[in-house]
Amino acid sequence: MANRVKGFRLEDSLVSELQNESEQKRISLNNHVSNILTKHAISYRHLEKLHYLWSSPELIKALLESLDQDKIKRILKIYEKDLIRQIRYSQGDLNSITVMNLIENNCLLQDIPYTKQNKGNGEVKYIILHQLGKKWSDLNKMALENIMKSISATIKDFDYNGEHLSLTVIHK
Repeated sequence: MANRVKGFRLEDSLVSELQNESEQKRISLNNHVSNILTKHAISYRHLEKLHYLWSSPELIKALLESLDQDKIKRILKIYEKDLIRQIRYSQGDLNSITVMNLIENNCLLQDIPYTKQNKGNGEVKYIILHQLGKKWSDLNKMALENIMKSISATIKDFDYNGEHLSLTVIHK
């Protein structure tokens, strides 16, 4: 898809606020506004830039179930890198909130039920009802633990099986 230059009239205070947000996220103002509009319009254009491929839950489950543990570990490294790239491209900063925002956005796109509950003091409980099998849970648990450890974020109450993931993240 081609990019097109468009002009919009916005209040100076809104432009300043958007500029401040984009600087905090360490992304361009253009990318920040594009992200906001993309989320609002529920467009797949943004995902095309990330080379996003949609696959049915049945396909993902069947593929993962056919893999042995060594292959899962190799996929884990690629999966972690992809998640981090997606976060840096769309959110800018890599922190516990942006990690969980990406997970939430991916769940919304894949139609996977997702809930979060603010427990106070920066603790948020996340529940993903994926029904993609135990190997998908294993892969995501390992990826989330590795990514959160790399950014010194704390996860507690991690519970998972072939049907769901449940974890509490302490956002700092």
